[in-house]
Amino acid sequence: MDARWDGDERGHGIADASELARDVDELSTQMRRDGWVTEDASAHLAHHLVRACERPRSGVTLLEIREDDGVLAVSVRLTEPGTFQDVRSAAMSLVGHVLEGATFVREHRSDDDLSFDVATGMMPGEGGFTGHGHLLRITVRDAGS
Repeated sequence: MDARWDGDERGHGIADASELARDVDELSTQMRRDGWVTEDASAHLAHHLVRACERPRSGVTLLEIREDDGVLAVSVRLTEPGTFQDVRSAAMSLVGHVLEGATFVREHRSDDDLSFDVATGMMPGEGGFTGHGHLLRITVRDAGS
């Protein structure tokens, strides 16, 4: 049996997630459309993220925001040491300040940093706008092990 976590005695789950697969497929299709990512990610997203970091008890200090080939790269550090869950929670809170109707997040670890690659967007016909999206990379520096 291939264990899925420490102490896993089953080796398999209780259901599939096909109920959401159509929405994931739709986001994936939109993400592949040429021109789906909006221009000037800084103008669309940065002010929301700066404001989020400046909020009392945000839990993070903003280190840098820069646009890199259509991706808004944001670096933060926790204001006080925290757990792995605190790091994830801080990153997801920032995502919450810019997310749109469909969002994908993927976590990556490198050295002591934890990064979250995010694609968020509106599907065609949602919110009165044509389909479009944004790419974001949130890096929590010195996130520990």
